[in-house]
Amino acid sequence: MDVIVTPLVLPASAGEDTPVGSAFRSAVDLTNRVRTLYYGTPAVALAYAEALALYRGNTNEKVVNLVAHDGGRLVGRATWWLPQLESLTMIEGNWAADPDLPDAGRRAVAEAFLDALESHADEVSRNWLLVEVPCEPGSLVPTSGVGGADPAGPDSAALLGRGFSLEQIYRYQLADLAALPDLDARLAAAASEGYQVVTWTGRVPPEHRAAFATLAGAMVAEIPSGGIEFEPQTWDDARLSEYESMQERAGRTLVGAIALASDGEPAGYTELFVPGGQIGRQGDTLVLPARRGRGLGRWLKLANLVQARGAFPALRFVTTDNAEENAWMLAINDELGFSTTLRQGYWQRRPR
Repeated sequence: MDVIVTPLVLPASAGEDTPVGSAFRSAVDLTNRVRTLYYGTPAVALAYAEALALYRGNTNEKVVNLVAHDGGRLVGRATWWLPQLESLTMIEGNWAADPDLPDAGRRAVAEAFLDALESHADEVSRNWLLVEVPCEPGSLVPTSGVGGADPAGPDSAALLGRGFSLEQIYRYQLADLAALPDLDARLAAAASEGYQVVTWTGRVPPEHRAAFATLAGAMVAEIPSGGIEFEPQTWDDARLSEYESMQERAGRTLVGAIALASDGEPAGYTELFVPGGQIGRQGDTLVLPARRGRGLGRWLKLANLVQARGAFPALRFVTTDNAEENAWMLAINDELGFSTTLRQGYWQRRPR
């Protein structure tokens, strides 16, 4: 194969009837073929308008989009994310290769995208690289100590050859709400004394924006991260508003839930984004360490699902992902009815 990587030029609109628009939609189609293969339902596909908004990024995070061709055939699509507020030496990326390619072809696509990633990192003087790509189970144990990846897999082998270390395995899951008719009864039984859970649909209500921003800012410090040392984040109302605006540009509606202690202090939150149709995309879920052990995570997730189902009657499937070492959250998801559809390796290369 002779894989050539070039920038994906974004059209002015998702339906633009130009070669640029056609190339963009082909890249999204490839992404959706891969997503459908992994999750087992076309409901998880990104709408063109949703993808366009995500590919454009926002003021807090620059996005670089690339495509790979072998001759005239589209064989891969990649995205790099460059934080603009903190972690200013970091680039995070992922890619998807044509699922019809043999392993040798997928390895060639991975090598080509890694060439492009290293080149871009040099151009923008960022030397902290994170990559998340699917993997098969295997003997390579991550820094987290939980799970494993096949070191001979095409993506894994390419990353190992470039000096990346496997930090974590992430488990991706799907719930079919049609198979969960008892959510209301489970929610009624989930309440925890001394706390309340508040839900909403749309932008975070004014009275909860400060609490939501506090929790969102704590997320990166509290999630399991293997050997990845993320820089602290500070969220204020302006950052929250930009976050909400980006989701709205993607056609997504936020369905949120927040847990508050009896003194009004925030204890935890969860978020779900619904672009319409049958799919909901779970965002972050966090219970602050001092508030754990009270069932708040389960209560938040149940309240969130019930709220989303009521607001969007067509909603059927919900996706989520968590690190393998996050046994607490995975146990809740398993109990709620999520099933595992794929695993991804989270890789890092950072100068010491």
